[in-house]
Amino acid sequence: MAATGLKCLLGVMLCFQIGHAAASDRLLLERVFDQSGIRLQIEQLPGHLLAGLGQVTKSNDSIPDGFHEAARMAAAEAFDVHSLVARVRTGLGESLSDADLESILAWLESDIGHRVTRLEAAANDPDRQHEIAQFAAGLASNPPPAARLHSIQALDEAARISESTLEATLGVQLAVATAVTASLPANQRPPVQLLAEMLDASRPRLAPLLQNQIRVLLLFTYHSLSDPEMFEYLAFCQSPVGRRYNQALFNGLEGAMIESAFRFVEVLTRILRHGPDARGT
Repeated sequence: MAATGLKCLLGVMLCFQIGHAAASDRLLLERVFDQSGIRLQIEQLPGHLLAGLGQVTKSNDSIPDGFHEAARMAAAEAFDVHSLVARVRTGLGESLSDADLESILAWLESDIGHRVTRLEAAANDPDRQHEIAQFAAGLASNPPPAARLHSIQALDEAARISESTLEATLGVQLAVATAVTASLPANQRPPVQLLAEMLDASRPRLAPLLQNQIRVLLLFTYHSLSDPEMFEYLAFCQSPVGRRYNQALFNGLEGAMIESAFRFVEVLTRILRHGPDARGT
């Protein structure tokens, strides 16, 4: 009986320890997620999609009346920020070990980590698009030093920013093109597979253009960092844990963006065919 009682006690203690460890792991993941600034980027996804849709449709005379209002309503329904946040956060937890999360949190809570996160949040503000455009226009007459250009290129390659952005862009463009053609009569509507093939054929042309835009944005975002600060940030991104962290973030954001974009197409098609009162039915 004593042995049985001891086993029960040990079992209870083990369950408590496992539950406590799981709670600690979740807390660690929450702290990394909150410090990363990724929530703000997720909240801005609908605006980026609608901006892209506006660029595609602004010169298209075949777009029906009410399309843009329908698109705004569809975006509000399709982009559930709470579920997107949960998806990206879960992806981080599945892709990164506890040791990874501890190292990432230490970086994010460092002086340079705080500074980088603030700069990234500021650059992602839609109200700064004009400022970014002015910065880009001035690069021809006031180019950055070669060392900074090299650091930006190395950062882009280490974090796979241009590569990941290209894949996400093509996925979202497919969703946007599908949404636009969904408003056309059935006999004028190209198959989705044809749209996908046309977009994939644009990859060689789009990749260098997108890479240039990304690197200009990186130059703008980090232009106030000193060279030692830039090297410190680059060292983190080039480290094994930094590479895993950035890849997990991009995978989560890309998946969330593309999934929501196609959900947006479904909702938009329903609104265009049946009216706004058909949402959610």
